[in-house]
Amino acid sequence: MTPRKTFAGQLPNDIVQVAGRDRVDLLHRLSTNDLTPLATTGQVRSTLFTTSQGRLIDWVSVVAAPDVLLLVASPGRGQRIADWVDTYTIMEDVQSKVVSSVKAHLVVDGPDAESVVSTVFGDVGALTTEEARQTPDAWLWRGLAAYGSRFELLVEASQASATLQRLHAVGALAADPSIFERLRIDAGVPGPATEYPDEVNPLELRLGPVAVSFRKGCYIGQEVISRLDSYDKVARLLVGFAVDEQAAPRVAALPEGERKLTRDNKPFGRVTSLVGGKGLAVVKRDGSEGGPAELVVGDMRLPVHLEPRPFL
Repeated sequence: MTPRKTFAGQLPNDIVQVAGRDRVDLLHRLSTNDLTPLATTGQVRSTLFTTSQGRLIDWVSVVAAPDVLLLVASPGRGQRIADWVDTYTIMEDVQSKVVSSVKAHLVVDGPDAESVVSTVFGDVGALTTEEARQTPDAWLWRGLAAYGSRFELLVEASQASATLQRLHAVGALAADPSIFERLRIDAGVPGPATEYPDEVNPLELRLGPVAVSFRKGCYIGQEVISRLDSYDKVARLLVGFAVDEQAAPRVAALPEGERKLTRDNKPFGRVTSLVGGKGLAVVKRDGSEGGPAELVVGDMRLPVHLEPRPFL
């Protein structure tokens, strides 16, 4: 197996700034996770914005900076999040705006990520998964555990190129979004352009453990999400799969069209991501724990097997 490498690159995520004395309280009431710790500067949390029907609008990371919250939203969704917050701002002192033109989102991922980040920004060994650190040049925090060693950074957009050069100079390889896409699929992390391009049930994507508090009070969509969890009614789940080794070279020849998984010639699920011989799919819950299936595109069929991924 080829050793993992450490990469540093920029992701095209939108950044939303939420200010005002009621910012933490309002976002806590609008989204799925417990955001009350964000009243303290230097905290970071993952949360979901959902509709009243419990459908996913976006999955964001929220960093508590002095006097503002900084939200890392999916590409192209920042304005919708800002508008969503504005819609529910009535008497509250809250102001939201997209600041993607002045803030950039960088990622360092790989076995040497901690060493690379520590060399450039100072020792981050003691940083917990719920803490964000402010340096003169960046806000930084640990990424999802499913990736292994990963750090997320927010920097001034004007300094993004120079910051990446510093990270590359101490050992990180340059990476474009396609490399991070492969890392995402390997980790089993749902993506906005693939697993939730439209509003979907977030529990199907297994987002509950990382971004939903089932102990907090009401939020938009809470009744539906809590009922699905309490009564164990989620009918489909996100899974990882790999094309059998002998068939993997044929993936590049797959025709355009709907990509689905079947078992015993019966529809089993829909493929959402596929790069090389690895992919993600949303399948019927019954049987999602593993086993063989077929990847079907038009008249072409490739044998695959479901496999565990860290996030899943």
